[in-house]
Amino acid sequence: WVQRSPTPEHHYFPHIEKRLRPSTVHSYKRLWNDYSEFWPDLELRQFRTLHGDQTLERIHEAREVAKNTLKNIKSFLSAVFKHARRTGVLDSPNPVVDASLPSAREAEDTYAYGLEEVTMMLMRLLSVRLRLWP
Repeated sequence: WVQRSPTPEHHYFPHIEKRLRPSTVHSYKRLWNDYSEFWPDLELRQFRTLHGDQTLERIHEAREVAKNTLKNIKSFLSAVFKHARRTGVLDSPNPVVDASLPSAREAEDTYAYGLEEVTMMLMRLLSVRLRLWP
């Protein structure tokens, strides 16, 4: 009888839910949900640095994500393998550590609302609430 390697959903997420802030857990789960389709059909024990390179490259080619997103994905994957090593699931070195990031665009600046715009939004929300809740 051969036991399959645990997946992040069953092995890693329960661990971090006890130790990390809910916002961090949410971010990691979102990364996994958004990009798990690119995970090779391998058990954790079979995953090599080559697969890390290929996974990051496939994500970049399919989604054209920015460099920071690729860094976040790599960091998440590395944490999964670090936990697998600590819990005896994996005896080899962390294969993601030496994976390299594809050449990707820098993140674009996002718009930041000014104080006046935020105040207007809050006033509108308040007026809607007052109309709905007499």
